This record gives sequence, C-alpha cells and structure tokens, in this order.
Amino acid sequence: MARPDDGDSKHLLIDHLVSVANAVGSPTGSTYERIGFLAGLVHDAAKCHEDWQDYIQPTSSRQKGPPHSPMGAALFAFIAERLLSKWHADRKELQTHRDRMLNWLMAINGHHGRLGDFGGQLVPWMKVGNRYSVSGLIPGCDLNGVFELVASFFPDSDCSVSEFEAWVHGYDRTWAKLADTNRVKQMDLAKHNEVAMRYPLDFSALIIADRIHAGGFPDDDLSAEDTECAIRSHDVYCQAQASKALKKGASPEIVALRTTVQQAALKNFLGASDKKFYTLLLPTGYGKTLTSLRVALESCRTAGRRRIIYVAPYLSILSQATQEIEQATGLEVFQHHHLSLAATTIGDDADASLRGGDDRDDDFELLDTWKTSILTTTFNQFFRALFPSRAQQTLRIDALNKSIVIIDEPQIIDINVWSVFLRALSVFAEHHDCQILFTTATLPPLSLGLECDPVPLAPSVHSQHRYDIQYVDQPFDAESLTEAVCGKIGECSSGAVVLNTVRDAADVYSKVKAARDPDTRVYCLTAMMLPYHKRQIIEKIGIFLKRKAAARETANLIIVCTQMLEAGVDLSFRQIWRARSILPSIAQVAGRANRHGESDPSPVTVFPFHSRGEQELRRFVYRDRTANEITDSILLSNPTIPETNMRKRLDEYYENCWEKNNQMALMKLFTRAAAGEWSCLAGLEPFGFSPPREEIFVPIPMSNLKKNERALVGRFATNAEDLLSRYLDSPYRKSLSFRERKLIQIAVQLFIVPTRVDIAERIATQVNDWLWKIKSIDHYSSETGLAHWLVEEELDDPQIAAIIL
Repeated sequence: MARPDDGDSKHLLIDHLVSVANAVGSPTGSTYERIGFLAGLVHDAAKCHEDWQDYIQPTSSRQKGPPHSPMGAALFAFIAERLLSKWHADRKELQTHRDRMLNWLMAINGHHGRLGDFGGQLVPWMKVGNRYSVSGLIPGCDLNGVFELVASFFPDSDCSVSEFEAWVHGYDRTWAKLADTNRVKQMDLAKHNEVAMRYPLDFSALIIADRIHAGGFPDDDLSAEDTECAIRSHDVYCQAQASKALKKGASPEIVALRTTVQQAALKNFLGASDKKFYTLLLPTGYGKTLTSLRVALESCRTAGRRRIIYVAPYLSILSQATQEIEQATGLEVFQHHHLSLAATTIGDDADASLRGGDDRDDDFELLDTWKTSILTTTFNQFFRALFPSRAQQTLRIDALNKSIVIIDEPQIIDINVWSVFLRALSVFAEHHDCQILFTTATLPPLSLGLECDPVPLAPSVHSQHRYDIQYVDQPFDAESLTEAVCGKIGECSSGAVVLNTVRDAADVYSKVKAARDPDTRVYCLTAMMLPYHKRQIIEKIGIFLKRKAAARETANLIIVCTQMLEAGVDLSFRQIWRARSILPSIAQVAGRANRHGESDPSPVTVFPFHSRGEQELRRFVYRDRTANEITDSILLSNPTIPETNMRKRLDEYYENCWEKNNQMALMKLFTRAAAGEWSCLAGLEPFGFSPPREEIFVPIPMSNLKKNERALVGRFATNAEDLLSRYLDSPYRKSLSFRERKLIQIAVQLFIVPTRVDIAERIATQVNDWLWKIKSIDHYSSETGLAHWLVEEELDDPQIAAIIL
C-alpha cells in the first residue's frame, strides 16, 4: 500500500508509482523523459519495506516508518547507471545524461525534505545510519518485485538484489566523480544560470507528480467564459471609477489619460502577444493596476494564458490589490501570503513520515500548489517559487506554466538580488512559457538580468506637476514631528505621515491624536491590523476626502501609517510627511500627493526620523548602504524635486547604484549553484533580512465583514470561533473538496493579523504549528489593531524592532 485505504478506495503502491512515472516522463520518449519516468517509478519504492507497511496500518503502534526516500534515490541511481550505459555509447552523451541524472537523484532523496547540495558531499543516502540505512533496508524490501516492475517498462535493465548490494557499497567513488568532476565539465556546455535552475525545475517535476496524485489537487484554469465575463466586468468597473474620480474633483485630463493609456497598452500588447517580457511604466496615479489586469485578461483570451498571478511587495498592497482585482473582474481571487504557514517545516523524510503515507495534513501543500485561476501573492512567496529551499515550495513552479505574471512595484526588490532575480525569472519564463509584466513608475535596469529587451506597453506620457519633494536635513523625532504636522494641518486640510516601522507609526499616531485640534480626525494604518480594519480605514478616508472635495466637510484629516500608501491605495492628500527611505520609495509615496491633479502642487516633506530620539531605523528596513547613501546625496544636492524632474533623479539613482554595486559579482551565485551548491540561492529573500513573524487569529464579530465575506465564512461556520474550530479539525478539513479547502483557507485569513513573536507570546495562545489565537478580544484595538503593543516595548534590538509590514 502507498497509504491507508480511504473507505472503498484502495491506494496501492504500484498504482502510485506508475501514475507518478507517467506524469513525470515516458518509458518510450527521449533519454530525459525515460530517466524521468524511472525516477517516478522508484521514488517511493522503498515503501514496500515490511516496517513501512506495518506502520501505515490503522492499528499500528509505530510512531514513524522507515525513511523511504534515500533507498528510492539509491535504487534510481543504480538502475539509471545501468540503463544509460546501454543507451549511450558516446562518452560525451553519456556524461551529459549522467549529470542530469544527479538532479533526479537529489529530487528523490529530498522529496519530503530540502533541496540539498551535492557538490563535494557524501552520497546522499549515506547520511542515514542505523538499521534504516540503505544497506539495512535491503532485507526488508521486496526488491525482486521492484526490479520486476522496472523490467516491465525497461526490459534491458537486468537488475538483481545481489548486484545492488555490491553497488551500494562502492558508489561513493562514482558519486564524487559525478558530483564534482563531471558537473564542472557540463558547466562548460551551457550557461551557468540555466544549469543551476534545472535543479529546482527537475525537482518540481517529481514533486508535482507525486503530490498531485496523492493529494488530488486538480487544475483550476481561467476558462474562456470566465475570461469574457471578467473583461466585461473590468470595462464597467473602469468607467465607474472614472466617474467617481471626476466627482471627487480629479483633473479631467488625468482621468481621460487613464483611459487612453489602457487602450494604448492593450494595442501594444496585441501587437506583440507572443513575447515573454513586458513593461508598463507610468507615473503613479495613471491606473497601472487596472491596465495591467486588462492586459493580463487579454493575454488569457488571445495568447493562451491559463492563469493570472499578481505579485506585490507587501501584504498591505496585496490585500488592497486583491480587493480591486475581485471588484474589477467579479472573479474569486486566491491570496497566498502567510509567511509563517508557508515556511513551516515538515521535517526531513527520516523524521516526518506520518501515518497515511506522506500525506500528513496537506494545508501546506494546498497553499503551495497555486492551483487557482487568479492568484495574488507577495514577493517573499514568489521568491520561494524561484529559489525554493524545501520540496513543497517547488509545487508552485508548475503554476507558472502558461500563466501571465504581473509584478507590481518591482523596484522595491533589494538592488543586490535584482539581477539574480531577473536571470532566474528568464529561465522559468522560457521553460514554462509564461509571460511577465513589470508595472511601476520606476523600473531598475533590466539588461543584465533578462538578456533581452522587454516590450514597452505604455505610451509616452507627459509628466504632470502634482507634487514637489522637499528635503529637510534636520532630524525629527516623534514629538517634533507631531508638532510640525499639527501646526500645518490647518493649512493643508489633509495630510499623511509615513514612517518606516509599525512601532514608529503607532508612537507618532498616539502623540498626534493627543495633540490634534478637536476638528482634526486622525487615523492609524499599518499591516498589524485585520483585513477588514485596514479596508474600513481606507474607505473612511476616501469618503472624507470625497466630501472635502465637494466642500461638504470642514474638518481636517491626518493619517499616520507605514509604507502602505506607497502603492495600491487610491487616496490623494494635500501634504505628505515621509521619513527618509530610499528614492524609489519616496517617489512612490509622492504619488499620493495631489494624486488626481485636483489642486496646485502639493509638498512632500522628507526628513530623517529618529525613533524615540535614539537612532534612525532606516538602515534596518532599507538595508543596502549604497542605496541609502546615493539617496541622501541626491536629496542633499536637490532639496526640491518637482514631479517633472523625478524621472531624471531616479535615473541618476539607478545609474549610481549599478556603478557601485557589482552586479556581475552576484551572478557568481549561479556558478556556485550550478556546481552543486544550491544552498547559495535557496531561500533568497527579496528584501534581505526578514524578521520572524507570527499570525494571530482574532475572532471579530461577523458584522464587521462584507456580505460576500460573511457568506464565505457561512459555508463552514456561524462565527469566527466556530470557523477556527472547524479549521483546526483535521478530519473535517480532509473531508472537504479541493475547492472547499481553498475557501476555508481564505476564510481563516479574514481573521488573521501578523505580529512579532514576542508580542504573540504575550497576548495569544498557540493553537497549531503556525497559528495563534488572541487571548482576549480587548487586546485588539479598534484604532491601531495590534500596533499599540509595540509602543510599550523598549528598543532592545533595533533589527527586530524594524518590522515594517
């Protein structure tokens, strides 16, 4: 058996092996396809061991079964070596195929663990000792049956148990030659980035075939009917948004330009719909999100795309963009952003083989399949698809096949990994026939990473003069910033204060609220709030600004927030105060000043901010020293930058960053990875250091949710508490269909807030590996969510204190 019976359904091991083999390759295809077929055929063959078969019996007292992956890898290498030597007499051809065989070997060995290194290492299966070593497992396995199964597809395999036993003891010398000497020779025959990225691609082919057969994860492509409906809905939505903007006092010229830009972008795409890479470069406020979405829908209609993947830098931007995509298309959007859930480790094969085969509770794999027609995710999660460290993360790779990927605000990616990211993306785009659309106002150079020219979709747009960036070199702290903002708000009537960390935002909010004029409304907006809470605040601000534009509101407004205003928020303020960051970030937030051109140019004041008077935390958030230094140099040399000059200053910024950061040196990571050191790329982060985070479940009343959200929760429970109980009930979740399991994940996300580990330990109780439940609903503030808990903390570790998102 591969896993226990499910009612009348029998899960025979031979059925699983043959199904996976056919999904991975073909016994009559090319050499690569035949070796792939063999990999699938033997990957779980060691489950025939008597101890494993006893372990998966419902009545078994065993806590875990023997590790089956190492034995599967050894069987594969043994049989593949014999077959390849018979199939290829030419020495060079044999070396090439033996080298590619290494990827399959490592995939089998790690298909319940990590993508391991193999250059200069011990034979992978030698790492397992005791009676469950490969040699120790041989007596308990039906290897004659395994070899008979292989021979039914490859009659020339001609294997015996005695030969395998002898081979196991002598393969270490062959391994060293293959993993080191032969791999170096192969690196001379292809680009190093291509050799390196073959590893996760081959790994994913096995993992996808294995998990999909075991878990029953069906495809969920965007149908032609849904695409047509979404396009019609999108057109109506854009017209409605244009009418709203005009009613709020937006410049008719800018509103008309948004329509013109979208039509031009669509025309340019249709003229080059067979290309892989596109750019949509537009000033902030010109409708990039809706235009890129319309292009993506057109790609699905005319270019054969089957899925739309939208990637945003931050959770805050993601939730807002997800909402807009749902409203614009009328379609269900699956959001994947739980860092802690996705990063939770299952453990390696030797420790994590749970009863029921490999199919421990599959929530992790469910999220990682990305099997949905429209997916929104973060840069962090997208990087895990390109640079996976664990087997389950390679499940995402298949979702790229014939998809169109919208990468929003890519300039936020750390400049040190930018070209590496692009080079990996180019390999995946070619291999999986996916299209990539970069949409932003400020795009870093692409030439080194892509090695091709992307198709520009945006027409030439004359930059408006909506704002002036004004740099003040004198540092502010919370008290002095509060004084400046409260003293100015009477003149500008609406203002946004943007800080680099959640704690700084919560601290300044509390002081502004205490010092404000009675006629001034103050809001706090950070990622440490529930989705409904963030949406509610943004909606309240939007209504206020609309009333203000119509002269129906006399009060003033201040919002104190983190980088959430940088993208994905259609709000317009008369003045912005921005703690010093890096120039692209400053340019993005400036796009929220006089966004619709409804008045004279608005000031965007940029300044150093000292957290509690102690130090500037910028370097812990924007970690590239070169980027910070160049930003400071440009601001000091140009203390006033009108919007009309911003493009020039950004070009200067990127040019200087590229000169001082040796991008070619970073490309050596591919050389190391190609040589077998995948760990130098595995887990690569888009922003460098990622502080540890936890997810807290907050059971708010259902009345806080939108009608469709209440309906979603209502499919599974009557309230949040009941939903959590259902979600934590593993048998209940397993009884749900694939679609229902996705929906309950979405429902749970409605009640989740991310925070620091130390805060979670104070105010919540851990309920499973990744989720906590708040101890008291009173711990959640109707004003700040959980952000106020950070204000009470001392600044012991500034690196951890610099949690921003």
